[in-house]
Amino acid sequence: MFGVLELQLSGKHTGQVKNYLAGTGTGKYSAADIGTFPWIYQYDFSGRIYAEEMTAFPHLMQWVERIKAVIEIL
Repeated sequence: MFGVLELQLSGKHTGQVKNYLAGTGTGKYSAADIGTFPWIYQYDFSGRIYAEEMTAFPHLMQWVERIKAVIEIL
């Protein structure tokens, strides 16, 4: 799951880095981000993946920080 999200956000297949999961261009904050965020944000809760492993997903971790900032604004 992390790898798929990393590919989507990195723009590897489209040539366009995305800020959000859905929408054209860089994307648009949407239900896709809202629904996915809790599952990704609490990755360490599972006890199966650790912070060191998350370095393999830089676009995903940037997305997490971006969504956290949006939520703090709300």
